[in-house]
Amino acid sequence: MGEALYNGLVEAMKSEEKKIHIEFIPGMASGFSAYEKTISIGMDYIQSNGLLHEMFHALQYYTKGKDAFNKSTLNCEIEAHYAQYLYLKSLPEFKGSYWEDMYKYDLRLRSIAELDRHLTQFVTASNDQKLNKQLEAVINAFRTSDDYSDTLIYRYDPNTGGINTFTLLQNLIKNCNQ
Repeated sequence: MGEALYNGLVEAMKSEEKKIHIEFIPGMASGFSAYEKTISIGMDYIQSNGLLHEMFHALQYYTKGKDAFNKSTLNCEIEAHYAQYLYLKSLPEFKGSYWEDMYKYDLRLRSIAELDRHLTQFVTASNDQKLNKQLEAVINAFRTSDDYSDTLIYRYDPNTGGINTFTLLQNLIKNCNQ
């Protein structure tokens, strides 16, 4: 998935000669600033899955456009978190790792991992009704987290909800061997 993400980002940035800056900052915080076109990675948290997550946001921004990205930031977070989870669980060292434990015990991350029960290998819904119910649980789990509780910043767009939440991920992995 990493190669597909990189190639998708390169392709999306070809038009209008778009740029992304990557900066390493003190601390653990990481993020993508659409305004500054910058991916910031905390130096105390330099891990490949964190970079993948923020690159995914950059690709979401460049493919969806500013308005669509801004009105569905929670949808984008859910999709990026699920992509990060798929990446992590594909790593040989995932079994028995800190990350495996986090996806078992952290409410928000566990709700992301539980999407696996409702999505196929190619991120299509095995049952739309059950997927939508799980997405409600994911949204509630994100809302209980201090990082994602602000509904003015993290907006959920029901028009791009359900299986449509994962459109970019579907396009990226359709040619992957995961």
